[in-house]
Amino acid sequence: MLHYNPNELGSITYGYIYEHDVFNKKELNQILSYCNLLPKEIGTVTKPSFAENVRTSNVSWVKRNNECEWFYDKLALHIDKLNQSFYQYDLTGFNDYQFTEYKALNKGKYDWHADMFYGQNEQFLTRKLSATLLLNDNFVGGNFEFYNLVEQPKMTAGTLIVFPSFMTHRVTEITKGVRNSLVCWCVGPKFK
Repeated sequence: MLHYNPNELGSITYGYIYEHDVFNKKELNQILSYCNLLPKEIGTVTKPSFAENVRTSNVSWVKRNNECEWFYDKLALHIDKLNQSFYQYDLTGFNDYQFTEYKALNKGKYDWHADMFYGQNEQFLTRKLSATLLLNDNFVGGNFEFYNLVEQPKMTAGTLIVFPSFMTHRVTEITKGVRNSLVCWCVGPKFK
């Protein structure tokens, strides 16, 4: 994508970028209906000794098939467009989407963490870019926040936020309702 001021683009590293209304309300309800039927498991973190009280959520893995390819591919195109426009990371793709459910009943949250693996990596590729699509906004709490950033994102249902996987972030505790999102981690060769 051509930029109106290439020197400016090269001098900025964005903490995050977002796009509102990637899907309309009807589409979001269709995605939620599909994902709510998937088998759920308890959300975990990479290091079990670190996991206690850090994350309280349920997750499902959304594998691409004929039923979900319409939203799978549309979301991937938006993530790719935002990467090309703002980060230009060398990406090779992503694994399945993760459908995440945070419930007020369980005090759902995910405390400060980064999505990038440090040290020995069991994967061959590096997580470089993280993406979250907020599927609903009829809940209280559950704010998506970045550590040490003055301006925090304002997300509503249909907002897609994309950010470097090394950015420390969290989802604050849900106090009313249920928060649902689709998450993915885009991978590529090591940063150079």
